[in-house]
Amino acid sequence: MKAILWTEQAAFYPMGRMQVVNCIEHTLGKAGITKHYKIGQDQGDIRSFLRDSQEGLWVLPGNAPLITSELFKHMKDANEKSNKKITYCSLGCGVGLYYINPKAQTNEMMTLFETSSNTGETIFATIQKQVSKEEIQEIIWDQKEDLLLIDSPITLARVSQIFRTRIHEKHMRQGVFILDPNQVYIDVDVEIGSGTIVYPGTYLQGRTTIGEKCQVGPNVRIQDSHIGNETRIEYSVMLESKVGTSSMIGPFAYIRPNSKIGSHVKIGDFVEIKNSTIGDYTSAAHLTYVGDADVGQHVNFGCGTITVNYNGEHKYRTTIEDDAFIGCNTNLVAPVTVKQGGFIAAGSTITKEVPSGALGIARAKQENIEHWRQKKEKKE
Repeated sequence: MKAILWTEQAAFYPMGRMQVVNCIEHTLGKAGITKHYKIGQDQGDIRSFLRDSQEGLWVLPGNAPLITSELFKHMKDANEKSNKKITYCSLGCGVGLYYINPKAQTNEMMTLFETSSNTGETIFATIQKQVSKEEIQEIIWDQKEDLLLIDSPITLARVSQIFRTRIHEKHMRQGVFILDPNQVYIDVDVEIGSGTIVYPGTYLQGRTTIGEKCQVGPNVRIQDSHIGNETRIEYSVMLESKVGTSSMIGPFAYIRPNSKIGSHVKIGDFVEIKNSTIGDYTSAAHLTYVGDADVGQHVNFGCGTITVNYNGEHKYRTTIEDDAFIGCNTNLVAPVTVKQGGFIAAGSTITKEVPSGALGIARAKQENIEHWRQKKEKKE
């Protein structure tokens, strides 16, 4: 089946990270309506789009995001029973949801759309004027929420609240605990496993999947990412990345795109991971930057570790193999490798490979100047 969306300004108001019309497009997909044309936005030939509408055509406004797939099914069933050319449900304000069955030929539909374009009136008004009353049936839909239209920021806020509530209730029926739905924002494509707890201040966006028995939040933003079972994330941001099972992220961690974090991993406060792979049982507890790196299992990062991945012109990768220990305040100047079981002394700047089991030290030898303070004070 196909659909025509009449898009005006309100269709492009924001609803989370999407626009109003994107919410309708999502519902169309759930209803099996695989192709659609947006009047006012799409530039293709509408005549070509209308050709071969063997399963019927839907016409609806782009600012009615609460229309459900159940309403589509109800209208199509009603049309098949009545054998009318058009079935519609009024949404108010002179617009409606229309189902036009294959009896209406392409040329007839094109005439309606051309008339609408020439007169400047909506396609809904044109259909009501041009199509015989005997060929149209109206249905009444009791779920009035489904028929609400957005025409201002005020109605946008009201409809958005209903839209969010529906998403929350879907997840809660599947065993997800959302502690304060008024302070949680979940996109339509997000999947959450049973037993997961979602705390206030959480934003789950895009095509994010959360496993079972996780704890997400408070104050977390996760976008287009995958989280394994029994993982905890709090006060953190994660973008386009993956985390395994039973890991702990945060507080105040930043997981940037294309990062793959294993299971039983600790990424602690003020740690940033970018375009890196982190093996199982590895720990970066605090104040660390790992960028463009391949890190093995059971690696320990001391506080203040930095992978120095950029020389002003090019970015290079760092490799840290299993069981390595990176001391505090270490700079790993890429490209560089720390072999399996290698140790780095605190305060080192490493520019060469550290062999397996070796201790890498790269710092100046300490010297103490006796009576330095007294001499300084005499000069002053």
